[in-house]
Amino acid sequence: MAILKKIIIWTLVVVGVLILLSIFFGEEKPPLEEEPPLTYLSIDDPIITNKKVSMVLTFPDDIEKWNLESINRTYNTVRDSGTKISYLYFDWGELENKKEDYTLGALGFNSQMAAKNNMKISLVIQVIHTGFVGKIPSDMEFTSFNNPEFKGRFKDFILEVLKNFNGEIEYLWIGNEIDGYLNPNRDQIEEYREFYSETYKAIKGSYPDVKVGTIITYYDAQNNEVKHNEISDIIKTVGAEGDIIGFSSYPQVLDGQPSDTERIFAEMTSISDEMGKKFAITETGWSSEGYGGSEEKQVEYMRNLFSAYKKYDDKMEYLGLFNIYDFTEKDNKAILSDFKITDKEFIKWTGSLGLAHNHGEAKQVWYAFLEEMRK
Repeated sequence: MAILKKIIIWTLVVVGVLILLSIFFGEEKPPLEEEPPLTYLSIDDPIITNKKVSMVLTFPDDIEKWNLESINRTYNTVRDSGTKISYLYFDWGELENKKEDYTLGALGFNSQMAAKNNMKISLVIQVIHTGFVGKIPSDMEFTSFNNPEFKGRFKDFILEVLKNFNGEIEYLWIGNEIDGYLNPNRDQIEEYREFYSETYKAIKGSYPDVKVGTIITYYDAQNNEVKHNEISDIIKTVGAEGDIIGFSSYPQVLDGQPSDTERIFAEMTSISDEMGKKFAITETGWSSEGYGGSEEKQVEYMRNLFSAYKKYDDKMEYLGLFNIYDFTEKDNKAILSDFKITDKEFIKWTGSLGLAHNHGEAKQVWYAFLEEMRK
């Protein structure tokens, strides 16, 4: 499906952008004189809530101008909104160049920012990166998930990560949207199950408090019974031994409506109940442009999300939102042009999923989000 392929590419884009945080955080760059000054979202009265919400943090202005001030302000605002979790993505090979040669700076910076703001980390290690195997250390070659070297090296790596960030990582996801790869490669499902199971046991043996799971898509299955059943089969097989399961959900791109939200939650609950686990929606959102998006639709979706969350909160770990600030039009188009994407609706969609415009002005959905968090 063309839309799914574009979503896969967008996931890659987001991962790359998040890694830039460790590069730009110390650099202060004043705006050009002809540009209007940026504004920032703010909250007069910090929200105290029992709701468990995560957020993918993005920042105002062009990516090249991100700096410590904008990052600090954004973390402060997200904290004051009552959001408790910062959601991060990395490939294995981005954190380990070769055997025991670790590059944990970007993860470390984000972990420090989260801890400073009394937030926890939900970390995805993209062994499967939606449609393909994620980047691995340069001194290895992928042959199969049940290769003894692959399994042993990954266990050593993930235990090193947890040793460095013990107490900061609350959730650890092994694989992101694994059905994107395993559905067309069903002969590898059992291999991945074995790899995941052994990794899970190693983690729990040393860090029993970390909640471990794996993530599948929901948006690509919601209106297709066969695909829905195939995806359910994958998560029930692979995720049988984890603590939790995760779903990503973007109903808008498949002509869904905000009114579908409670039905989607019910179906996710049905899958997780059958497995005897809780589930998290690791990322979801509705755009203000593209695929029929509007600020009014964003608000409607946000209201429906929290209504369904309230109904099913005893079945859920957390609700994950994507994202806070839009990217600039320039950055959005430049990133997508590298992948030769010219579809105008998709470009609008990827550039307008935020709760605020890139220059800092809040969208209507920001105020709806705060109202829901205060309830």
